[in-house]
Amino acid sequence: MENNKKISLSILSDIHILARSLMANNKEFNMAIKYDRKFLVEGEGLLKKALELASLNDSKYIIIPGDLTKDGEKKSHLEVMEILKSWTYENPQRKIFLIPGNHDINNKQAFDYKNLKKTDYIEPRDFFEIYDFLYKDKVLEFYKNSNIFKSHLDFVNQKFNRDFKYSYYCQGYGSYLARIDNNLENKNSLTLLFIDTSIYSCDYEQNHKDGKTNVVGALDKNVMKWAIEKIDEAKGRKDMIFVISHHAFIPNFRDQRLVLGPFIIKNWNEKYIDDDPRINDKLPIEVLADMGVKFLFTGHLHENGTAKYKSVFGNEIFNIQTGSTVTYPLPIRHINVLDDIEEFNGFSVDLKTQLIKSFSYENLSGETIKIENSIAYALENQLSLKDVLFNYVHSMAKNPMISEMNIKKFLIDRINTALKINLPKEGYIGEILKFYKDKFPIHIEKLGFINIFDADGEMFIKIDSYRSHAIIKAKDLEECLEILIEQFEEKIITTDNIIYYYDKLMKKGISMPISKDGHSLYDFSNYIYQYKALDEKTTPSYVVEFMAKLNNPNYSITDQIIDYCQDEINEIFEFLTKNIRFEIDGSKDKFFDKLVSIKGIFFNSLIKYLKRKSNNLFDLLTFISKFILKKRRVEGVDLAKYIVNYKKITNIKQNLGKKMLGRANLRSYIIDLVKSINNEVIETYENEDLNERDHYFSYVEYEDE
Repeated sequence: MENNKKISLSILSDIHILARSLMANNKEFNMAIKYDRKFLVEGEGLLKKALELASLNDSKYIIIPGDLTKDGEKKSHLEVMEILKSWTYENPQRKIFLIPGNHDINNKQAFDYKNLKKTDYIEPRDFFEIYDFLYKDKVLEFYKNSNIFKSHLDFVNQKFNRDFKYSYYCQGYGSYLARIDNNLENKNSLTLLFIDTSIYSCDYEQNHKDGKTNVVGALDKNVMKWAIEKIDEAKGRKDMIFVISHHAFIPNFRDQRLVLGPFIIKNWNEKYIDDDPRINDKLPIEVLADMGVKFLFTGHLHENGTAKYKSVFGNEIFNIQTGSTVTYPLPIRHINVLDDIEEFNGFSVDLKTQLIKSFSYENLSGETIKIENSIAYALENQLSLKDVLFNYVHSMAKNPMISEMNIKKFLIDRINTALKINLPKEGYIGEILKFYKDKFPIHIEKLGFINIFDADGEMFIKIDSYRSHAIIKAKDLEECLEILIEQFEEKIITTDNIIYYYDKLMKKGISMPISKDGHSLYDFSNYIYQYKALDEKTTPSYVVEFMAKLNNPNYSITDQIIDYCQDEINEIFEFLTKNIRFEIDGSKDKFFDKLVSIKGIFFNSLIKYLKRKSNNLFDLLTFISKFILKKRRVEGVDLAKYIVNYKKITNIKQNLGKKMLGRANLRSYIIDLVKSINNEVIETYENEDLNERDHYFSYVEYEDE
């Protein structure tokens, strides 16, 4: 430990700088700002103010857990480097430790808004060439130099037959070990273990492609094997150990199991299989806990949060997440590590959140703007909940994963996962029929007996009804299904359609009145979104009343929204179904003749009727609805209610709730989550004098004599 027996650090996360030379006061950049929940123009001013606050805290060390840039632009990285360099040059003892986030490397979204064209982004090697001067003299070892990495890299290169230019890196490439006191003869210092969880190589990229980045993170077993060796070495030096990564290792709202998105490592709940008992049959967070690590610092979600994990052996670890300097309420953290235990037996740790209360920045006209009340400025100028809802879907709709989705592959992958089988790209219908053959025959009222047969390897469905029968061959069903899928891809799931109908439905849904005085569902949601406290004295009556409704098990918000949006739902339903036509080369006869072979009066009459009346999927569903919903005409709102309230769908929702939320009742989960988020944010964000160690956990590490 240093002579003053105190190490002061500050954490700034997700600073998301966009180089000034890439900005312009034009339609394209203003649209980009609108689509993003970040202060991009103000970002540089906020970063400089955050560094100033770190200096006032006497922090000699700064940790940045990733997302240094908007979208990995090389010019943005160079600008960040210059700003950070200036801070370190003020005091030669200062060091800045950082690690890449999902925005920083191999990001093809990098864009020059001034010249309206793509701009250079950086590759993994570039990241460390740009920044390593900030901390390299404190680094004890880079993961990329270890034998574990080199061995695994050889395996990855052979498995994926990679292009040579990508062959120097794989998952975890940017991980490294640093120490505040790099003289290993001195005991009782602070070891910093940086684990690169960002995905930018083919071994973990969702489509196993190089040169791309994913939002979600991952912690490869080989990185963990290297990490535990470094942790053991640090414990031998009697060091305090901090682990830092971009992505959280567990859901990060206290006492809640969040609906999981791309905000944590994707293998967070998968146990490793390995010969090493320190790893085997353990979750990533569990490995760290049982290795004696107490603190994991992460970013990514743009929210302050602390989650505690306790292993089966009773070992605890805290995943401490720091919000973004460019997102409300503009927080940073300060950490003081002290060896203030008499006759040194360990360390104590103080953590404190500080808000950026004021700052200056240069606007797009080159004027210097001073912001005296940052919180009010953020609430007024940063995106509202409505903006976030619309912009998120707009950006998702433009994502090639959605706009260029291969629905056939998507469905096959989901069926493979659900049934634990491996369907081929061709002949998959036959394999599905084989899988379910033992479940048949079945009888459906008003239709007849349905059975599945295997005739010399050719699967087919036979329906017997009223002395008639229909035969549907698997290969013919597959061909007709793919005709419908192709129509869905070309006519339905387009970027423009997704945005248009989502906007229309969302605008109507959030305008639904929830109180007699005219407040809407949006008013309630936006109140919660702004982190306002839920207490009897200050909470508006409409919020209290609606919370009471949500608490009432007889109140169905889903049914209420469906009823209120019935016109929009019906319009969407008709658009979807009327654009799916049963035709081959423009002929309904060809389609139905390909799909089914028939014999007998009943099926002859049925198919003739369908050929004459069913021009599209809407017509077919209208025909079927006479038997299911007992209505002469099917409407989207009827089908929506039927699906939502169908017992099997309800069971699926409850099972999903148990797996993802820890409970079947979604209503109680939402209410508890709202209360939890608000209480924790209010107490942490609005009370800067609070020592989070005392509030959220009391931690002192002792070494047993």
